[in-house]
Amino acid sequence: MFSAAAVKEDRGFARLAGAGFASLVTLAVALVFSAGASANPIASGTTALTIDKRPAKVLTKNKIKVTPVKPAKVQKGSVVFPVTGGTLNPTTA
Repeated sequence: MFSAAAVKEDRGFARLAGAGFASLVTLAVALVFSAGASANPIASGTTALTIDKRPAKVLTKNKIKVTPVKPAKVQKGSVVFPVTGGTLNPTTA
């Protein structure tokens, strides 16, 4: 005969084993995808930063003005920064 405590313990072990298996599968998939990926060089371009409306309101309310430092500039409500070089891993971005 099984006691209620034994049944709960068995369910807990099953959940733990299931979570462990799911973690192993996730790790295996990540390793497969990361094994073939290498970083791509980036020579030039731009990246843009747009401040969300809520933080922008807080900054404005507290009289804080965001001003880009050259060579960055404001375009279409975003601060645009030049990219001069670096690398990008296509798997992890």
